[in-house]
Amino acid sequence: MAERLYGVEHGVSTASWISSDKLVAPSRELMMDLFSLPPGTKVGIESAPEFAQPIDVNGNSIDISQTNQFYWHRIQRMCERRGLQVEYLEDFPTYRKYLEKLFELKPLREDLINELRSGGVPEKVMQQMHKVEVEAKYIFLFEREEKIFDRIQETQPQVVIIGRGHTDPLLLDPTPITSRNIEIGVQKTEEIFLPPWDTGRSYERASIALRQQPDEEVLLTRELTLRNYRAVTEGRVMEGVTPDYIGSWDTQVPARGLFEIYMDENGMTGVIEDCLGTAKFSGFIDDEVAFFTKKYDPKKSSKLAVQGNVAYNARKSPIREGFLGDFMAEGVEPGMFRIKKFDGNPYPVEF
Repeated sequence: MAERLYGVEHGVSTASWISSDKLVAPSRELMMDLFSLPPGTKVGIESAPEFAQPIDVNGNSIDISQTNQFYWHRIQRMCERRGLQVEYLEDFPTYRKYLEKLFELKPLREDLINELRSGGVPEKVMQQMHKVEVEAKYIFLFEREEKIFDRIQETQPQVVIIGRGHTDPLLLDPTPITSRNIEIGVQKTEEIFLPPWDTGRSYERASIALRQQPDEEVLLTRELTLRNYRAVTEGRVMEGVTPDYIGSWDTQVPARGLFEIYMDENGMTGVIEDCLGTAKFSGFIDDEVAFFTKKYDPKKSSKLAVQGNVAYNARKSPIREGFLGDFMAEGVEPGMFRIKKFDGNPYPVEF
């Protein structure tokens, strides 16, 4: 039985997902909890021994020991001081798979630059780059998580310390751990404390507390990661539901702009689900034209989503199934989009 499960803030990731631009120290409460444990207690942490040295990935050396591991170094030192037994929960082969996926982007970026310099059409390269980026995020969040939970089942630590991105969802659905016959005593959540003044420190402290509800941003990140993954692998946004129409507002990288329209019975309102979130739909679509607007729900959408109304206007395409038109919104460069009636088949995310 895991007597204590801590969901912690162990770093602030940058867009590269390899390193953190801000170092985070464990909360005093967590360190005191560890200090109070009897010697020999098993403590499972989201790290691996291999992280102590630079990692070779296809001839490229990556050192994450000082940035990503800053938080875990402090946990490890406390465990050593108190004679606690550390169990490493990170599956290194899966983490390496994530890094290898990231390095697939390097030659693709070079191909993109060469295409642009030669005046070519880079859609294929852009589609491949987007697919690789999405697959890397999926490995980092979901495939690693499965292995971490497997390690908890295998090693049976009394205390588990892993990232909040993996623990917050358990507050709503504990199936990933109960299905592995893992019992949890107390679950606590750590939150970064951001002082309203500049402390001059190179890291941020965190506080810890009992929580009954998960952080909505954590859940949204997971949901949008899944949507993007479905888009690039299945040509769909949602799972287990049937849309009325399907299309994309990105004609260069269709998977990035993939969206599904779910109409109410009146056929004039409904919702649009895409890889940025959920939006309200209002308008009409008939045999010849499609005119509608959408507005994202800020509570169910990424901060990258357009804030105001987005207007779509299209006519039946003379060369392809469905409609081709343009969209516009205040403060956003106009773009082209495609839409067609959903026939049960996935959307062609590669052209």
